[in-house]
Amino acid sequence: MKQTYGRVSKWGCVPLGYSLDGINPMARSAYDCALMLNVIAGYDPKDPCTAPVPVPDYTATLDGSVKGMTIGVPHTYFFDAPQLHPELRAAVLQAVEVLAAAGATIKEVVVPHPAEAKDATTILIAGEGFAYHQPDMSTRFADYGKYTWEVIARGLLLNASDYVQAQRFRSYFRAAIAELFEDIDVLITPTTLGPAALRSEMNANAQLTSPGFTSQWNLAGIPAMAVPVGFSSEHHMPLSMQIISAAYDEAAAFKVGDAYQRLTDFHLQVPPIAAEVAVG
Repeated sequence: MKQTYGRVSKWGCVPLGYSLDGINPMARSAYDCALMLNVIAGYDPKDPCTAPVPVPDYTATLDGSVKGMTIGVPHTYFFDAPQLHPELRAAVLQAVEVLAAAGATIKEVVVPHPAEAKDATTILIAGEGFAYHQPDMSTRFADYGKYTWEVIARGLLLNASDYVQAQRFRSYFRAAIAELFEDIDVLITPTTLGPAALRSEMNANAQLTSPGFTSQWNLAGIPAMAVPVGFSSEHHMPLSMQIISAAYDEAAAFKVGDAYQRLTDFHLQVPPIAAEVAVG
């Protein structure tokens, strides 16, 4: 669960993107993530990025119901990307149907300029990451992992104008997303373009040039939670959807995620190959 930017202190953690990073809970279920966020959320005077905003009990509204909630589904970009794996698309839309059958209202929406938001996030990560890591990149380059230095080293290719323009777009995008959430409680999209990748198939450069479904919420600083929705037929790798909510409304994402997990059991399953390894 990626919480609202500033909801949890980053004090003591090595940064990548100063204005994007988050310390977030990961657990077996949405309910467990809510319990964890109850503990770690809150203002910290040692981290000037944390917000002095009251922290609710995130488990208080987890009653298994989505009746009266409105779920936005942005087909443009997020579901019509040519690279989107058909099994993942079908699994996420099936999850939306499960929630609709449980009483949620489904509404087609449009996220403004999602491709540009991904690009702006890429610029900010590279620029902010390089600003912090430049001394170590100069003297300890070999100590960085391949995918880490590939991300940070891109900061060498940027100039001040690139960073400023990305921040200008960010201001617009945040306002547009806040307006979008005036009519919905959460958004649902795929988390990635396909099933979880095998290590041998990981390609950071391909991710850079392909559509991405997570950067937008980092740019806007709003919560987004990845929830299992099944497994692929090939390699039986996990499929995942995102539940995105408005700033400081993690409770809405938890409520939908928890309800879905009470209606399904994908979060309790493991790929067959993992089960075989465990038994062996």
